[in-house]
Amino acid sequence: MSPPTVPAGPTIKRRTRQFYEDINSSLDSQPWAEHSIFLNYGYMGDDDDHSGLNGRGEAMVLQLIDAVPLLGRRVLDIGSGRGGTLRTIGQRFRPAALIGLDLSLRAVAFANNAHGHLACRFIQGDAESLPFGDASFDVVLNIESSSCYPNIRAFFEGVHRVLRPFGYFLWADAFPPESFDAHLAALDEIGFDLENDHSITANVLRACAEDARVHVAAFADRNPHEMAEILAALGSDFFSAMESGLLDYRSLRLRRRNVLQVGRDEAATRSDRLTSSAAKPSAYQAAHERARARRHRTGVRGLT
Repeated sequence: MSPPTVPAGPTIKRRTRQFYEDINSSLDSQPWAEHSIFLNYGYMGDDDDHSGLNGRGEAMVLQLIDAVPLLGRRVLDIGSGRGGTLRTIGQRFRPAALIGLDLSLRAVAFANNAHGHLACRFIQGDAESLPFGDASFDVVLNIESSSCYPNIRAFFEGVHRVLRPFGYFLWADAFPPESFDAHLAALDEIGFDLENDHSITANVLRACAEDARVHVAAFADRNPHEMAEILAALGSDFFSAMESGLLDYRSLRLRRRNVLQVGRDEAATRSDRLTSSAAKPSAYQAAHERARARRHRTGVRGLT
């Protein structure tokens, strides 16, 4: 779920936070509020064995995790919303720790109350300024949240900092295709290796076409047209943008490079440059060799 487009800069964070406070307030007022734990668009695979209120939201999480080992790992979910991602991980895997971070205080309060029995802990915070120590986590997830960040590079750098060497960054979101190219170049420069990158736009569109109308109806106290856009219902501008290819929804797995390996790679690069420079004569050396050749041809001898 994405908020309406707002101007970049400090305003976007204030507006985004208020948007999600309002969304969570609407959900909390419903009699089935405790069961509403996902805010992502959902994923509908070919077998589609994940239906029901939270089924396709859970399917989104599971397709992103894929075969990444979570047993005994410390896991951070950035943009954790109502806690569905960490609940899924806590119920299906055996991680050592589950931490969620979200901008919305209401979402954090709900998630701590709903999922505390699974040893999940949720805190309020900014994805562009992560309040965790270096190398604190083995796995970081971010689902359908990063497109709201004014400074996405700061987010990437923060993820790199809090991940241990060879830790996993599991990322899913919708951007224009050219934006993904720029983001992947930045991630490579920061120190990530891309292991898996595939478009799941068709699967997200199928989930939206199937579920969004029902989800829109859940927000009876809000403008239905606005919610249809926010939830990417069939016929909405967001749905059409994904359908036409203006937006691509991608699921990516990246790994943080080993610090020592990065250092060796940089040293090797410097060595290659030095070797290359040594192999090529300087302008002075080339002139000196030409002078020697002229002196030899003319019979002039002297210091060389």
